[in-house]
Amino acid sequence: MSVCGESWRLFRTRDIYKVLDVPRWAMPREIRSAAYQLIMKEHPNQRAANQPQRALDRCKLVFRIMSILTNDKQRALYDSPSEFPQERASSELNLAFSTVLSLCGWLIKDSQDQSGVNAVFRNNYKGSHLELLDIKAAYTLGKGCMDRLIIELPLMTVKDEPRIRKIIKKLTKSKELPVYSKFINESLEKRRRRRLKFAVYDSYEEQSQSKSNPNSFEL
Repeated sequence: MSVCGESWRLFRTRDIYKVLDVPRWAMPREIRSAAYQLIMKEHPNQRAANQPQRALDRCKLVFRIMSILTNDKQRALYDSPSEFPQERASSELNLAFSTVLSLCGWLIKDSQDQSGVNAVFRNNYKGSHLELLDIKAAYTLGKGCMDRLIIELPLMTVKDEPRIRKIIKKLTKSKELPVYSKFINESLEKRRRRRLKFAVYDSYEEQSQSKSNPNSFEL
């Protein structure tokens, strides 16, 4: 079934942006953040024992939507007036979903935080295996461009850059990631411009940490 058909069956809307509750102009980082939180909320381990398959189906759909909306070409096809093409299931997509489902499950496994998924995600995503997975993907996608990492990674601000750089250097040294000149040869001026360009995220994260989100999903 098409992603729009599945969205209607499982969430009663054909608009995949509405499933994630994000605006149509949302950046990949915002899409991933919303998708991960919804997967955490709908995770089979969080749902009644008599509805595990429906919970799994909803999580799988959310992952499909995230995959579409964080891929420039697929997102452009979805946003076009023509009908969105029928997708083909792939073992690679299924494996990626299984990995994300498992990692989202780890984020909520031992949490005692009752303030909602939003708070659990914010408190546990950074430094998690899920973040590490995203770092690898974003670094490879941008061929070492740090601007791209901020666009792609949930919750990342320019203050996180030294920590992220340290992780990437370790991964390139162990040959888990390729070495890109954009990363190793980036000028100080480029870094300065990035700090100015993405300073808004520092301010936003500080405000988010200082107050609870009334729209956050409940655990």
